[in-house]
Amino acid sequence: GTNNFPPCFPLMYLDIPAEIPPEHQWTVWWIYREWLLFELTLVLNFIACLCVLFSHPASVTSGPTDLGISLTEMFTHTLASFFLWYRPAYNAYMKDVSLYYFSFFIFNGFHILYTFYKAVGIPSTGGAGLILLVSLFSDGFIVTGIFTLLATICWLVMGFGAIYLYKRTYDHYKSTGHTFSEAKQEAFVRMGRSAYT
Repeated sequence: GTNNFPPCFPLMYLDIPAEIPPEHQWTVWWIYREWLLFELTLVLNFIACLCVLFSHPASVTSGPTDLGISLTEMFTHTLASFFLWYRPAYNAYMKDVSLYYFSFFIFNGFHILYTFYKAVGIPSTGGAGLILLVSLFSDGFIVTGIFTLLATICWLVMGFGAIYLYKRTYDHYKSTGHTFSEAKQEAFVRMGRSAYT
């Protein structure tokens, strides 16, 4: 088909109903929604960090650092997450190739750890999470606290949802009989092909 994604500037073709087998479309749709929630969470996280910077809570001294990191992550993680775990999951379900499953497992595993790390809200990490949330509400910064609460909820919902989809994909992967050695073999074949072309 012709390129249709992203809708605002089509660079590639994605069509879950046309390319994914019907029995796996539900899972792929939810992995896509997980990716969209990740983008929304990055934006909310940035807005929360921006509010922290402008409200100047006394107990939070990492406002500029958090804002800079959250801004950088909003752009870099959008592309990285799409190409490192969403697209491999899409291709895994579409082509049933072990290498794509392993790419998804590795990078989505890091993504899951990252979401819970951000949900904690450690200062100077760019994460609008629990530690920052407690500081804001205890200092009486309610509006900024509400934005931080929304970001924290998104981090947690996404983290637990990602665990569920990860397990669902892993169970499917195991039921098809794929192995790690098969994924290694596919990687070597692909490297060999690219070396000769």
